[in-house]
Amino acid sequence: MNYKFLIIFLLFGHIQFNAQNRTDTIVAIDSLEFYSNQIKFDTIWEKSNVIKNNGVIKVPLNNKIVEFKDNTNVEYFFEYSVIGEKNRGKWLLIKGENYNKDYYYIINQKFNKIDTLIGFPVIFNNKIVCVEGVYTDWSEYIEIWNIKNNDIKLYKKFSLKRMFDIYLNEIYLKKNVLYVKDIKSKYYKININKI
Repeated sequence: MNYKFLIIFLLFGHIQFNAQNRTDTIVAIDSLEFYSNQIKFDTIWEKSNVIKNNGVIKVPLNNKIVEFKDNTNVEYFFEYSVIGEKNRGKWLLIKGENYNKDYYYIINQKFNKIDTLIGFPVIFNNKIVCVEGVYTDWSEYIEIWNIKNNDIKLYKKFSLKRMFDIYLNEIYLKKNVLYVKDIKSKYYKININKI
């Protein structure tokens, strides 16, 4: 069997698939379209009655107490902080961090669950957008969560860097279109339903 032919076929087949997927999903736009479509978003979390005491955050959940406990050991360092609450106390946001990465936890006391997000949650109407923090070179992943009746469910998780070779600088969501400005000041709109 001719392995060189097989490798070339697989490579070109993959490139062609990505090219078709790309033109169907992503469109280059100008700065006027990018900025004229911006919508309000919500990043404000109200002060919470839940506090950290002696390196421990205690959260009542499902008739028990869930503890977020700091680890001050140099080798396994991990620290938690309370960001705040939203929706009249139905959501509590806690940030965890170590030397390499940040973690965000939305605790939903109505549904007795904890969702782990890859980045700080930014709310656009009935969706939450999270962009992974910059830990090495650039942000890698984006998560989009649907909000329904104060519950959240992961809708999409993808990498613009891997899919389209875009390194994020600015991002927002309007309906089902993700507007992106990259580090070279190029602008794009992406249909998230087609990702």
